[in-house]
Amino acid sequence: MKIQDGCSVRFWTDLWHPKGRLIDLAGEIGTQKLGIGRSARICDVFVDGEWRFRRCRDHFLQDLVHDIRELPLILTANVSDGVLWRDGDDTYSSRFNSKNTWSNIRKKKDQVMWSRLIWFQQGVPRFAFITWLAVRDRLSTGHRTAQWGQAQYCLYCGEPDETRDHLFFACPYTFTLWLKVAGNLFGKDPDPDWDTTITRLLTGHYDRLTFILLRLVLQVTIYYIWRERNERLHNNVSKPVEHIARLVDKTIRNRIMSTRYYLRPRLQGRRTIAAELVRRATLFYAEFKSFKDAQDYVGDFREIRGSVGTLWKSQNADFYFLSEVAEMPGLMDGCAQAESMVPPIEGRVRELWEPIEVS
Repeated sequence: MKIQDGCSVRFWTDLWHPKGRLIDLAGEIGTQKLGIGRSARICDVFVDGEWRFRRCRDHFLQDLVHDIRELPLILTANVSDGVLWRDGDDTYSSRFNSKNTWSNIRKKKDQVMWSRLIWFQQGVPRFAFITWLAVRDRLSTGHRTAQWGQAQYCLYCGEPDETRDHLFFACPYTFTLWLKVAGNLFGKDPDPDWDTTITRLLTGHYDRLTFILLRLVLQVTIYYIWRERNERLHNNVSKPVEHIARLVDKTIRNRIMSTRYYLRPRLQGRRTIAAELVRRATLFYAEFKSFKDAQDYVGDFREIRGSVGTLWKSQNADFYFLSEVAEMPGLMDGCAQAESMVPPIEGRVRELWEPIEVS
């Protein structure tokens, strides 16, 4: 709280002191021992620049009163109290920011390398969540449920110990599916080992589009393998590998189409595209001006040459004839140079209309 006149801030229940809410520190008994009602406001306790507390023998309350007195406080009349939101450890703001609030209340841990395999802009939350559980080995596989007295064999191949590593992708059924959907995206044959697959994704050198596609393939495949496993367990319904592969392929295609990259290049920063458009517009203006000047020069020469030819054929005595003939030698040299400049300029102008490459 930002204290101004103290008429709105509650002494006990509002968060105005650095130590926290005073009612949580002193308890309900503190209101009696200090002689301050539970609904008292700051202006009721801080009068004429002094705190009004009842004397008490409780050492804890004496220390609390000392801390309150040590806090600098000046009331400003006719100025309403305000609410401050915590932005950081020691910073406050009058505006609420959900990101800063979440950062303050959440439990922070070190960032793990595999986080970029789970959380990315083009991902789907339900696929990312199941993949997150798989990476942390928190899915209720047979190996984990056996610790609770509910052993479960692999419903795909009958392996007695259904572990995370077996399910993704050591099982013959799931590895066949993985081969069908991953293809040659890794640049080499997919590996059935879970750790090897994750390591390849984290350490491999892929262009941006391939890396997005690889993460989508991984997450969607894990999701449908786990879904099919639960269908077999709870509903006794099974599907062939080819059917699951088509589901995975269709889901990935739908996700790619929903991002609409084929209409607008969102993978490249908008500022970069805007800067490129400005650069091309500037070059186009300069090249087009040069192109127009060259065309005008050639046009002037052809116009004079036509006038001279007409006058010569008519044999009319015209005082313009000599001046027209006199201009022709110089214009002939300039015309040849101008005509040689037109094709290169035209080629450079056409290059400016090429689409902007997206990386």
